[in-house]
Amino acid sequence: QSRLAVITTAMPDTAEGRSRRDVYALPTSPPPKAMYTAELSWDKLSTHTADLGSFLPLAALEERQTLGEIGSLSPSFFTVPTDYSQRNTQERDAPLLLEKLRGEAADIALLVPL
Repeated sequence: QSRLAVITTAMPDTAEGRSRRDVYALPTSPPPKAMYTAELSWDKLSTHTADLGSFLPLAALEERQTLGEIGSLSPSFFTVPTDYSQRNTQERDAPLLLEKLRGEAADIALLVPL
C-alpha cells in the first residue's frame, strides 16, 4: 500500500542534466532511456551502466506496481548530487529531498547510488 520513491546519484544524459549539481525531480514514467554516469566513481572494471535497469529499476518497479506487489511509485524519481560534503548534504540536499518526497506523499525511499 506504500508509495515508493527512487533516488539516484546518476544525472540525466542531457547537456543540462550533466551540468546540474542539485536535488531535482524527473518523471518516473516513462523511464529515461539513459542516465549520465561517466563522472561518478564506481567499479568500471567489474560492471557498466549501459543497462539502465541495473541501477535505476523504474521499469521493474512499475511492473511490481501493476502486479499489486507495491502500492505505487511516486510520479517522480529524484537525483541527488555526489558532493562529498557532509555540510551540503545535511544542511542543503537532505532537507530539500525530504521536502520533495513529502510533496509526492512518498512513504518509502529507495536509494540506488553508484
